[in-house]
Amino acid sequence: MLKRRKVCGQSILEYMVYFTVIVAVFVTISTYFKRGLAGKWKASVDDLGDQYDPRTAESHIYYKTNGTTVTTLKSTETPKGQYTNRFDTSDLTETKTGNIVVK
Repeated sequence: MLKRRKVCGQSILEYMVYFTVIVAVFVTISTYFKRGLAGKWKASVDDLGDQYDPRTAESHIYYKTNGTTVTTLKSTETPKGQYTNRFDTSDLTETKTGNIVVK
C-alpha cells in the first residue's frame, strides 16, 4: 500500500524560501528589462532625426488658392407645399511653394 508522507514545518519553510528567491529574481530582472525597453524606445526616437522646431527654422512658404463656386436654387411647388433644392459646384486649386530650413 501507498504510505502518505506527512508535510512537516521544515518542508513548508523550504518551499517558502524557494518562492521568495524566485520572486526576488523576477523583481531584479524586471528592473533590467524596463531599462532595456526604455533604451530601445530612446534609440527609436533618436533615429527619427531632427524634428521641426519653429524657433530654429527659417521658413519661406507661399500659399495660393483659386476657387470658384456656383450655387443654383430650384424651387418646386407641390400640393403639400413648396420645396427648394440647392446645388453647389466648386472648383478649387491650391498651390504651395517655398522652403523650410531647420538649423
